[in-house]
Amino acid sequence: MKFQRPMRAAALLLALTLTLSPAAGAISVEQAREILREYYIDEIPKEILALPTIDEITNALGDPYTYYMTAQQFEDFQKNLGDSDVVGIGVMVESTADGLKVTSVAPDSPASQAGLKIGDLIVAADGVTVEEAGSTEALATLIRGEAGTRVTITVERDGARTELD
Repeated sequence: MKFQRPMRAAALLLALTLTLSPAAGAISVEQAREILREYYIDEIPKEILALPTIDEITNALGDPYTYYMTAQQFEDFQKNLGDSDVVGIGVMVESTADGLKVTSVAPDSPASQAGLKIGDLIVAADGVTVEEAGSTEALATLIRGEAGTRVTITVERDGARTELD
């Protein structure tokens, strides 16, 4: 079924993040392996499950819907869900190991006006790289803000980096 993968991925994300609530603390790598074995839609190769960290395991899956959030990242994520004053730049993105890959750009949005294109890779926001932010979700949070807020993003396109305002 077409919708089965996103629903199972959503269940997996929920399972991973629920265990990360501030009261629960972080999960162990073995707990993450068990959650993946139970809820992941496809069979996971043993060599992926044998990787030493949760981030390495979820990155090796190559699934943008399966990732690990720390308790603080989950708390920030929950805050952003209920904040109606927060807006973005007008793009849909996919998390990759190197940044946020632009999958669509809304017409007449700040992103389209700045020249952002499908396939661009957002690698920094206001000079903060993915590595410095700690995750692509944290980087995405830096791009969101109240309407009218300015942000400078660094985009990688065709091997070259450009700053867009």
